[in-house]
Amino acid sequence: MKFAIVSDSHDRWDLLEQAVARANEAGCEVLLHAGDLVEPEGVAVLAKFIGDVFFVWGNNEPNHDFVEIITKKIAEHERIHLADGTLDKSIAGVRIFMNHYPEVAQAAYGLGIHDLVIHGHNHEYHVEQNNGRFLINPGELCGRKTGIPTFVIFDSVDKSVERIELAL
Repeated sequence: MKFAIVSDSHDRWDLLEQAVARANEAGCEVLLHAGDLVEPEGVAVLAKFIGDVFFVWGNNEPNHDFVEIITKKIAEHERIHLADGTLDKSIAGVRIFMNHYPEVAQAAYGLGIHDLVIHGHNHEYHVEQNNGRFLINPGELCGRKTGIPTFVIFDSVDKSVERIELAL
């Protein structure tokens, strides 16, 4: 199964649209968003993904008082799932842990019980692998810090991680 992994889109709907389109074209069945969607308009973009979307809060949604609005918009879409601060779920046999913060994700990864641990927050692409388990920060979809908008496609069958760069 292919998973699209994004984080830190920060209201860059054009780039989120590109990521969703590329994930759909690549045959991804699940999209995982590790936080900092920020404003409610992003939910409509996530709804264009053909499969299920799982979303965790970042540090910016609560700062902008959009939690209630985003929650209501997510409830309008049966394929978008809000996991609040942390997703801890098995999807198609892949044990997934996702939280916005690197320190929380690193601690979960250290436990050795998840196949795929995901975080965002620092806008820095990072992949770590140990005994078939992965710790992934897909980088920043917004491209604000590095100037390179990125997301990841993770293939759970061949255990591959593909970094996708988008044009600003």
